[in-house]
Amino acid sequence: MKKIVVFLFCLCCSFLFINAQPKREFRATWLTTVWAIDWPKTSGSTNQIAELKQKIATLKNANLNATCFQVRSMCDAMYNSAYEPWSKVLTGTRGVNPGYDPLAVAITEAHNLGIELHAWLNPYRYESTAGTNGNMDIRKNHPDWLLTYSGGSVILDPGNPEVVTYIANIVKDILLKYDVDGIIFDDYFYAYEGTPSSLDATSQAKYKPAGMSLSDWRRSNVNSMVAAVYNVIQSTKPWVRFGVSPFGIWTTDASVAAAHQLTLPSGITGGNMYEQIYCDPVAWMEAGTVDYISPQLYWPTTSSGQDYDKLCPWWSNTTKTLYERRSDGKKIHFYSSMTRSSTTNSESNLQVERTRVSDVIGAPGHIFYNTTNFLANNYPAELVASSGKFYRKALVPPITWKNHPTLPAPTNLNVSGTSMTWQYKSSSSPNTEARFSIYCYPKGTDPTTAMANPAYLLGMSYSPSFTLSSSYNSSYTYAVCTMDRYGNEFGAAFFNAPSNVTVTTGNATNIAKTSATLNGSTNAASGDITKMGFQWRLSSASTYNTLYGTYSDGNISASLTGLTAGTSYTFRAFVTTSSGTVYGDIKTFTTTQLTPPTVVTGSATNVTETTANLSGTITAGDEAITGKGFQYKVSGGNYASIVGTLSGTTLSASLSSLMTGTTYTYRAYATTNSSTYYGSERTFTTIAVVPPTVTTNDASNVEGLSATLNGDVVVGSEALLEKGFEWKTTVGGTYTKISGVLSGTTMMANLSGLQYSTGYTFRAYAKTATATHYGVEKTFITTQDPAVLEGTVNITEIWNKPIASTNYLYSGNIQRSMAYYDGKLYIPKISTEGRCDIINASTGNRSSSIKVANFDNKWNMMNVAISNDGQIMFGSSLIGSYYIRVNFSNRVSGGLSDTRDIITNFGRSDYFYYYGDFHTSTGGYLLALSNTSNKVIKVPAANGVFGTPVMMYNTSLPTGSSSKAFPINETEFFAHTIDFLPTMHISPNGTLKDAFGGSSVNPSETSGIVVFTFKGRKFMVIPASRYGSIEVYDITNGMLNAEKVINGTANLGSNANDSFTLGLCANVESDRVMIYVLAPNNGLAAYALTIYTSTVDNQKVSKIKGSVYNTPNGIRVEVPEAAMVEIYDIRGVLVKKQHINSTTEFALRRGAYIVKIDNQPFKVIR
Repeated sequence: MKKIVVFLFCLCCSFLFINAQPKREFRATWLTTVWAIDWPKTSGSTNQIAELKQKIATLKNANLNATCFQVRSMCDAMYNSAYEPWSKVLTGTRGVNPGYDPLAVAITEAHNLGIELHAWLNPYRYESTAGTNGNMDIRKNHPDWLLTYSGGSVILDPGNPEVVTYIANIVKDILLKYDVDGIIFDDYFYAYEGTPSSLDATSQAKYKPAGMSLSDWRRSNVNSMVAAVYNVIQSTKPWVRFGVSPFGIWTTDASVAAAHQLTLPSGITGGNMYEQIYCDPVAWMEAGTVDYISPQLYWPTTSSGQDYDKLCPWWSNTTKTLYERRSDGKKIHFYSSMTRSSTTNSESNLQVERTRVSDVIGAPGHIFYNTTNFLANNYPAELVASSGKFYRKALVPPITWKNHPTLPAPTNLNVSGTSMTWQYKSSSSPNTEARFSIYCYPKGTDPTTAMANPAYLLGMSYSPSFTLSSSYNSSYTYAVCTMDRYGNEFGAAFFNAPSNVTVTTGNATNIAKTSATLNGSTNAASGDITKMGFQWRLSSASTYNTLYGTYSDGNISASLTGLTAGTSYTFRAFVTTSSGTVYGDIKTFTTTQLTPPTVVTGSATNVTETTANLSGTITAGDEAITGKGFQYKVSGGNYASIVGTLSGTTLSASLSSLMTGTTYTYRAYATTNSSTYYGSERTFTTIAVVPPTVTTNDASNVEGLSATLNGDVVVGSEALLEKGFEWKTTVGGTYTKISGVLSGTTMMANLSGLQYSTGYTFRAYAKTATATHYGVEKTFITTQDPAVLEGTVNITEIWNKPIASTNYLYSGNIQRSMAYYDGKLYIPKISTEGRCDIINASTGNRSSSIKVANFDNKWNMMNVAISNDGQIMFGSSLIGSYYIRVNFSNRVSGGLSDTRDIITNFGRSDYFYYYGDFHTSTGGYLLALSNTSNKVIKVPAANGVFGTPVMMYNTSLPTGSSSKAFPINETEFFAHTIDFLPTMHISPNGTLKDAFGGSSVNPSETSGIVVFTFKGRKFMVIPASRYGSIEVYDITNGMLNAEKVINGTANLGSNANDSFTLGLCANVESDRVMIYVLAPNNGLAAYALTIYTSTVDNQKVSKIKGSVYNTPNGIRVEVPEAAMVEIYDIRGVLVKKQHINSTTEFALRRGAYIVKIDNQPFKVIR
């Protein structure tokens, strides 16, 4: 038989209240097991069990009545879980059975000592450092459930419905196996470091409703999980309390609070967890999906920006405000979670007092973090001292609002020596329905008054026995109350009651809607009776009221008024004599029901796109109608209310500002003083608005200073209020509107006043009464100033995406490679999560991302290359010392289709490129340059299969970090590292073919290269700095005679780029070359390279003019047919004139010249 040893306060202490200590108060600590913060500090099952029992006993001795024992900290278990492995802290190895069940031990010890055990779970956290748990359990079986943050933490994806079901099943598993008193979650939801929109992109694509913001969706994910856990508790063990301990500041956004008709406490600053970790405790309280809330108020009363004295009453008052708005009577208890870390005893005492003062619903509470800190500085002894805050014992606040049966009182209470025993007839075996509260008070004290006083409370027991600290004293009455698992007290058994007086409780008579007559009888003589009457209460309540009665010939009666119709009440007769008070048995009765109003929901009429008229009828019953109207909601949402107009019995109301094409559910309602009554639900659907179809077409008639903008607009169901185009300079511009001319469905507008050689972005738009609709963005570049010489190379920035303004660029140099294919840029993230973002090359916006696979090594995603026939490849040599790993995926759907390890034994190679096809018989090859060994490896491929690698060793091949080998045809390639400028080589031996001469090119200590041919000229793009600046060289006449045609562009940022590389790629179009630059840790940009040509027909120009190229000693002029060549120096002096029929070289000194071929000018700088 379980026994509880306590101090018998009624024998050794004063019965005065100490510091107005409440009888009902939740008192607990966080017993933290993650990283063994509180427990276990020892190894081995025997030591750990003893240590755990000692911890719980210490809490009991501090007059705490609960502990929050952490049983799941990182998707592991301190119990025999059907879903997750044993916790690592028990044995040092995750998944190893410790030989005992810590949760079972903790529950048994807590209940033996008469305190509650709440199981503390972290719902989402999987790892604090990625990879800690290895490739097991969830990472092995459900890798798609995990979100890995750049800071290293890993959580379960709250947006995945399978995760919600999984968490709910874990809670149910605990409930079915263990007799816990509560379930509590802490404050870890989405990670505190912030969740990039790319991190859960897969779940967004699958589950996020169209039109819902990302923040709202993430909050709804957490809300759904909280609701799922609450619902599984209600369906399994509804008496188990469910609490959540969120961050102590709900939000700092006043508009969010206003949307809930709340006001934030003044002067509070700090993190906005509503947006940061998507935690919305107000929503849980509004929905009634928690029983208690314990915000972490880990700041002192002296804090200026997070003042405990402001936050504590705000949370308490908010729980009351939200409770009062509910129609079901459900309350939410507020228990403050307080830190003991670096907190003095006096500050902790002050916070206890502040919490009690702030309590507005009779349910204060405190949870101290953590148990080790709670025990420090001799704090427990101070709490239970005669002036201590916990000098008196307390019971946990009751949950009165849930349906619960009336439990019988204990019987046959006996006290002998220090032993108290009694009997209880339970409806379950073993007894899981009842606990017992134990009291001792001086004889002659009114029992109801005595048992409301915490000075007479001895404690609580889970079994029908109790051990006193002192032997039985005949001057006192001993009492035991039945207390259900919700915390409600029922009838009592008494010891030392007089044995010669009997009391019988009769049936209630004259039962009406608001009154009844209570009856009873006694054998006590009239002269012996000092008090008599009845104790009564709501059957759902736990505290009795006293009603004194009249006595006549052994009969007792009293009239009870002010009752509520249709409500169950419990009562018992009592008689007090000089020997004490005797109670009759418990009886119940139910008052007569009121006739409710009849509420009928009528049809919705005059339904338009945004309005509707609602109708119904209300016929009054016994009570006056105090409120009337309709409730309405989007199907699946929460009801909003609108007050209606009642004319006779006809009810009506008009709705406005509705959403178009949306189904609404509505019902009529009528409110009386006792309740709210509803008609049946009905629905209506607003008329759907067909929006205009807006298409942006390419610009036409593009000149240097003007252009024609084109688009199509197909009118929908609404009239157009405006139509036209928005346009801006592509770089740094803001949109300006220009009205469009609509002919049928074709729209155009003429732009003028533009600038030469400038990129512009535009989009068509059409405005209706409900919205403005846009076509996609298009771009164009105005032509060059005619005064600019023929053949001049120009570069224009098309778009620029700094790292701080994108949702796909990450800090930390973890995006170093990029590939272009079919209008898209592919940028892998160096991470074990194996993700690659896909960027719209026209706009710089992310269009999607693909998941390749979860990798053990992050370098699997360092490099990307795409073959001409679209095969995407990822990898590098950093995965192993002797091979290059190539991971094959699908450009659209992702996944890991194959992995090839190419044996190289030529040292580290950071990057590889691919030339040609992969899946065709024509094939191509992979090319990589060693960082250290003057080697290049060329791996041929055809029909989807790699051939035998060819190793090229040549001392002319450069070495150095971030090595790159860029192929340009079947045999030629450029080699480049951070220490050497690009050099041109040929296979099969890697022989040097060409190189920059002199000091015309300065190394930037950054690798990166792209080479292309455009309008008969060959260009090379290389870094000008590691921050994203590039320069372009014309190498048509060889690298020795390279001409810098574009000086360094602007840097894309100033953040450290420790990778010493730029990702460069290009796409040659008919009238321009698009160059894309990725600067790790800084940004991404797109440029358009153009070559100025006159408005003369290109075919005619090419026949007449020819071309001019630099040579080592002068220039070379190539003409397709006979032509006159005139060469002028910068002063305009004719220095050469010759009629030529074919290619001719002219010796010239260095300088600037104008070369005219049949009067067509070319600018040449040697």
